[in-house]
Amino acid sequence: MVIRSFRPGDERFLSTLVSTVFMRYIAPDYSREGIDEFLKYVRENDILERVIEGNHYIYIALQGRTVVGVIEIREYRHISLFFVNGKYHRRGIGSLLMKNALELCRVMNPILLRLSVNSSPFAVPVYEKLGFHIEADEMEKNGIRFTPMSYLL
Repeated sequence: MVIRSFRPGDERFLSTLVSTVFMRYIAPDYSREGIDEFLKYVRENDILERVIEGNHYIYIALQGRTVVGVIEIREYRHISLFFVNGKYHRRGIGSLLMKNALELCRVMNPILLRLSVNSSPFAVPVYEKLGFHIEADEMEKNGIRFTPMSYLL
């Protein structure tokens, strides 16, 4: 297993991975509006544009040459994407991605007190296992259901 930084050209594999995992595990809890809204966010060009603009940072997990996981951090303070291929769940890949993200945030934003995420209903237990705490009740925006959570540094 290799964890490395995003490189231009990775966006196709990331978009496919995230869309596939989303449709299998998260989309069943969303309205059509929420599904469409999410899928717009993970289009290849949009992923690349966020990274090039410089306010998003992405780590990917590779098994051989296959992308099996991704974490995207916005402004070194908020997780905007965190997905692992279902075949690789419960193998520590998410923990490795999160460890790298936390280290990066601590270095790039040394005054940061907490890392935030808006978790899908499916991922709340995953984030809790990683040490995140629920900050507020579940909300919905543009059909996207989420629970605000944070990790205290």
